[in-house]
Amino acid sequence: MSISERAKILLKKEQKYWCNPISEGVNTFSFESNPVTSIILGLDGEEAEVIEYNKFKCKVGWGRSGGGSGGYPIVLVIEDVVYDLDLVRGGWELMNFNKNFPFLLLSRHGSLCDLSGSHACLQAFVYHNKVLSTPTDWLCTVRGNVGCGKKPTEGIEILKSRN
Repeated sequence: MSISERAKILLKKEQKYWCNPISEGVNTFSFESNPVTSIILGLDGEEAEVIEYNKFKCKVGWGRSGGGSGGYPIVLVIEDVVYDLDLVRGGWELMNFNKNFPFLLLSRHGSLCDLSGSHACLQAFVYHNKVLSTPTDWLCTVRGNVGCGKKPTEGIEILKSRN
């Protein structure tokens, strides 16, 4: 699979640490299918790599934070920056308004919309001017959930992975 160096580094790290240790043998890490999908997410044509952790498999168990009713992580790699989007339950879809306004729609755990986990929670994100944000309000940024303020980049450091 053709992926960025940043995505390769992330996958190698997960290969080593994703699967919980087991008492006998090695808890083998594998992929169900290709976990990386390249999309055009930026309003200026920037490419993003979507890494779906629900495609990670362990010989025993679900891994560090995969599966279960809480959902699984999705990671976006955009311009060599890693964005962690946790608690994805129903997947994702790339949508496009007028063929030049791409946005990412995620089905997430209800708690991210101040609801119980069983409720639907859809969130949409765009990438513009080096900021991952919600298209409903250009002054909103992602902070685990969506928060708004006068400075759109406040809180964005929380979302960026320290990997």
